[in-house]
Amino acid sequence: MQIRSDDQSIRIAMWSGPRNISTAMMRAWGNRPDTAVIDEPFYALYLKATGKRHPGADEVIANDETDWRKIVARLTGQVPGGKRIFFQKQMTHHLLPEIDRQWLGAVTNCFLIRDPREVIISYLKKRENPDL
Repeated sequence: MQIRSDDQSIRIAMWSGPRNISTAMMRAWGNRPDTAVIDEPFYALYLKATGKRHPGADEVIANDETDWRKIVARLTGQVPGGKRIFFQKQMTHHLLPEIDRQWLGAVTNCFLIRDPREVIISYLKKRENPDL
C-alpha cells in the first residue's frame, strides 16, 4: 500500500483511550472554520471485527464504513469540505492488527494522555461496574 499526501493540508490523528476528554478536543477543533473533523473512523470496523456489544453497535456497523482500506483512503485523501486541516479523533484500541500501518506516515500523529486517576474517576462516574 502506497500512501502519498502531496498537498498542503494538515491531517492530525489524535490518538486517545476512552475517558481522555478526546470528544472535547474534537469539538474545539471543530469550531475552527478551517478544520474538518471525523470522530472515531475505525469504530464500525472495530465493532464488527471484535463483536463487542456497545450501545447502538448494529446501527454504527450498518451506517459507517467497515473496510479499513476505504477508511484509510478517506483519512489520507482530500480533506472534507475543502478545509485545510483534518482533525481525526482516533481511539488506539480501534487500530486493529489487520490494519496496515503505512498510512500513519501521511498524518501527524499526536497522543492525548490524561492522568490515570482522572480516567478512573471518570469511568466510575460514567459506569456502575466498570471493567477493563
